[in-house]
Amino acid sequence: MSFSELQKQDVIRLCLQRKKRRQFALHKARQQELLNQQMAHTPQLDFEDKQNSVDDVDLADFSLDD
Repeated sequence: MSFSELQKQDVIRLCLQRKKRRQFALHKARQQELLNQQMAHTPQLDFEDKQNSVDDVDLADFSLDD
């Protein structure tokens, strides 16, 4: 109660900044949680055969002529 009007306005400004930071942190946490849920329900599909990649295939004997 003993603060000047300028000090009161400054306190309100600081409270609003803190509220915005808190809302942003909650928003980011929700986004991260949704991303984690999506990744848990959508496994990465890996169709490449690690043992027989395209670079390892020898096509020297291959012919289209029968």
